Amino acid sequence: MARRVVMGRMPDGTFDLRISRRGVDALAADVNDSRQISFSAQRAARAKVGAAGQISSLNTWVSFGKTFADPPPTLAAVKINGRVIFNHYEYLPHPTEANAVFHGTPYCLVVQTARVKAIQAVSWGNHAFSAGDKYLFYTLSQD
Repeated sequence: MARRVVMGRMPDGTFDLRISRRGVDALAADVNDSRQISFSAQRAARAKVGAAGQISSLNTWVSFGKTFADPPPTLAAVKINGRVIFNHYEYLPHPTEANAVFHGTPYCLVVQTARVKAIQAVSWGNHAFSAGDKYLFYTLSQD
């Protein structure tokens, strides 16, 4: 299994936060090869927003308006009741297991090379967006 996320002192003595592509060891990969490393804090100063948009309903694909070579690193926030929340966690009680209590996010993103969608993170309950609620997303492009 590859180390997908590494943070701290790298083998070359620099400090970095790296996220690798699937199957690539983030510690050993070439930081300048975007096919190996999808995000590096060393390159963050040169990163630009590659696409931005919003998702107003769950399970609906939204196009980036362009196609990336690989699924891009994507930052997201949920807008609920007019508030923008980057770390959205809530109480998620299980409907049939009395002792199964979770504190987590009810949504997550599925990111592909040309599109993105928000889905329920848990298989129970109704976590659909209310009127006016939405997911805001921003992809990073380091090309």
